This record gives sequence, C-alpha cells and structure tokens, in this order.
Amino acid sequence: MTKFNGYERQLIRDALSNHSIALENEVQDAVEAGKNPIFAEGFFEMTIKELLGKVDTMTLKRDLK
Repeated sequence: MTKFNGYERQLIRDALSNHSIALENEVQDAVEAGKNPIFAEGFFEMTIKELLGKVDTMTLKRDLK
C-alpha cells in the first residue's frame, strides 16, 4: 500500500475535521431538543482525532509539516 502525499493528507484531514464538526453539532442539537442521542458529546471528536493520527502515520515523512 502506498502512503499519502501532502495533498491527500490535507484533503483527508479537512474532510474528517468538517465531518466531526457536523456530527458534534447534530449531537448537540439532539440534546437541546430533549432527545437522548446514542453518542455522547465529544465522542466523534475523540474518534476522528484518532483517525487523524492514523492518517499522519500513513503519510510520507517528507510531507508531514
């Protein structure tokens, strides 16, 4: 398996970060609406932070900045 270059890394990081924000907002909206969501606040942020670490390990060293 080939590693990600800098462009691919940044694209994946941006997509995951934006998705994390959207999911956290959905959970917060559900809590404010009086619903009991399956996922706690902060769950997606924590999970995506781990994924971002994996993306960094799968990126060429010369492209890590």
